[in-house]
Amino acid sequence: MRLGSTAWFAETLVYNKKRSGRFLLGRRRYRLRRVRFPARPSAEWYALDLINNADTVGVSLAALEQRLTLVLRDGLLQAERLDGNAKLYGTKRAQAIVERAIHDAKE
Repeated sequence: MRLGSTAWFAETLVYNKKRSGRFLLGRRRYRLRRVRFPARPSAEWYALDLINNADTVGVSLAALEQRLTLVLRDGLLQAERLDGNAKLYGTKRAQAIVERAIHDAKE
């Protein structure tokens, strides 16, 4: 998707709709995170999730916003779908970033 970030965790991250926390199952560590997400997450949802969790993965929001604008300009993400996901699943901060990126991509 070319947003320029890769994260590597010492534990497996599992999104679910019931509980959050760190668990040891067998000999593996899992971090469960309770979040709302669509039945079939799209590339736009994953981009939004990166924006929502930028602090956790150590990504600069300013750099991420610039890259998101370029990705939208190149047509790698659908602006309407990204905006819809932001309204359903994004924080207020993420919604503002998506709005600015969409606006800047149109210029």
